[in-house]
Amino acid sequence: MSLEILRPTLIKRFLFFVLADFLLSFVTFYLAYELRFNFEIPSEFLDKFIPLFLLLVIFKIAFLYIFNIYSIPWRYFSIDSLEKLLKAHIAAYVLFFAVYSLAGDYLEPFPRSVVVIDAFLSMIFLGGLRISKRFIQEGNNKTGASAIIIGTDKNAELVVRYLADKSSEFFPVAFLEDNESLVGSTIFNLKVHSMEKLAQVVSDYSVQSAVIAKNYEPKELNEIFEKLKLLGVENIKLVSIFQNSPERMKELSIEDLLARNPKDLDTKAIRNFIEDKRVLITGAGGSIGSELVKQCIIFGAKHLTLIDSSEYNLYNLTIKYEHYKNIDFILANVANYKHMEEIFAKKGVDIVLHAAACKHVPLVEENIEYA
Repeated sequence: MSLEILRPTLIKRFLFFVLADFLLSFVTFYLAYELRFNFEIPSEFLDKFIPLFLLLVIFKIAFLYIFNIYSIPWRYFSIDSLEKLLKAHIAAYVLFFAVYSLAGDYLEPFPRSVVVIDAFLSMIFLGGLRISKRFIQEGNNKTGASAIIIGTDKNAELVVRYLADKSSEFFPVAFLEDNESLVGSTIFNLKVHSMEKLAQVVSDYSVQSAVIAKNYEPKELNEIFEKLKLLGVENIKLVSIFQNSPERMKELSIEDLLARNPKDLDTKAIRNFIEDKRVLITGAGGSIGSELVKQCIIFGAKHLTLIDSSEYNLYNLTIKYEHYKNIDFILANVANYKHMEEIFAKKGVDIVLHAAACKHVPLVEENIEYA
C-alpha cells in the first residue's frame, strides 16, 4: 500500500506542484519584501501582505495551468518548458498589476518594486525546482554503460533525455556526426566528434554501447554496424525515425541492414501485382510480415488473410487494423498441412507472401525436430 501511494500519477503530480508553487511563491514574495526594505520591513507594509500574496499566487497558479506547466513530467522539463514558465509568469504579473491598479486604496500601501524582485525570484525558484530532477538524474547515471550517439538531428534531444534517465542502462558520453560543420561543437553538454574519429572516441571513452539516432541508408548503416562490431561495441541500438519517442529504441536487426530504399522500388509494378488480389500473408505479426500487411493495404489488396502462430502478434494486428474491412486474422501454424489446405480452400487466395520463419538460429539448431 505504501509503495502505491508513492507511485506518480497525473493528479499526484498536479497536487504536488501546486502545493510546491504555493509555498515557494510565499517564500519569494516575502523575500522580495525583505530585499526591498533591506531586511527591515516597516509594519504598515505588512498589513496588506496576505491579500496581495493570495491575489498574485492565484493568478500565477492559474496561468501555470493554462500554459500546461502542470502536465509536463518532472524528468522532461526542458528549455521549451522554461519558456512556457516565463510566459505564464508575465501573464500573471500583468493581470496582477491590472487588478492592483483598479483596486485603488484597498491594497495600499504596496511597494511596486516588490513585484519586479518577486518575478525574478519566482522564475528562479519555480524553474529551479522543475529542472532539478534532470540535474540529479544526469549526475546519478554515470554508472551506466558508456554510450555514443551517432547523429545529431531532431532525435538527438529525445535520445539524450531518455539516456539521462536513471532507469536507462546507458550513459551518453559523446556525439558522432558526419556533418563536418557540427564537429567540435557541444550539444546538451556532449562534444560532437567526426565519424572519422570513431575508433579514437571508442577507445578514449571506453565505449560499450552505441545509439544510432540518424536515418542512414542501408549501405551506410551496414558500414557503421561493421565498424562498431570490429571495435568491440556489441550493444547497438537504433532509434525509430518515425516515432516521436526515444523509448522506441530497438536492437539493430538484419531487416534494418537489408532494407531497401523505397526509391529503388517499382511502385507501379507492385500495385499491378497486389491491387484487387486476395493476399495471404504468413508470419503476418512479425517485423517483416507486419510491414507487408501495411504495404498490401496501401497498394489496394482486395482481401487479406493474415496468419501467425503467435497469439500475441496476431492480437496486435487485430488492434491495429480493427477498422479495416476485408481482413481475416487466423491463428495457425504453417507446418500444419491440413489446416493450411482448409484455409486456402475457404479463402480463395491469389497471392501468398510467406514471411513465417524460425529466426533464432542457435535455438532452432537445438530443436532440429521441430524446425
